[in-house]
Amino acid sequence: MVSRLIKRSRQQGAVSLEFVGMLFAFFIILVTALQAMLAVFSLSQANSAARNAARAEVLNPGSGVTAAQHAVSPGLRDAGVSTSCSGTRVHNGSITCKVTVAVPNLGTDSSLWLPTLKVSRSATQPITTE
Repeated sequence: MVSRLIKRSRQQGAVSLEFVGMLFAFFIILVTALQAMLAVFSLSQANSAARNAARAEVLNPGSGVTAAQHAVSPGLRDAGVSTSCSGTRVHNGSITCKVTVAVPNLGTDSSLWLPTLKVSRSATQPITTE
């Protein structure tokens, strides 16, 4: 009888311990998924910015960097955006613009123990004459 009571009291905490362990695992998976979504969003923004920069650079030389900055959402602009455009301005030439966007981290002090992730995209726009 006493041995049954001892076994029962030892097993009562096992369920709560399993719950806490699974809750922690779920939290880690959730944070990882959210960070992956931030990376994909940054990649999409870099792609749009590169296309806009190349298009603007073809139409008005020197305006590609500004167009790329305006194409990126304000939150990602704060994280860091760099743009470079190059190409030849001759008949049937092309302009290529490369945009690099820093992926923001979820944690406030996570930059101390996580490397800064950056995503890059480039776009080429042909120069056409009318």
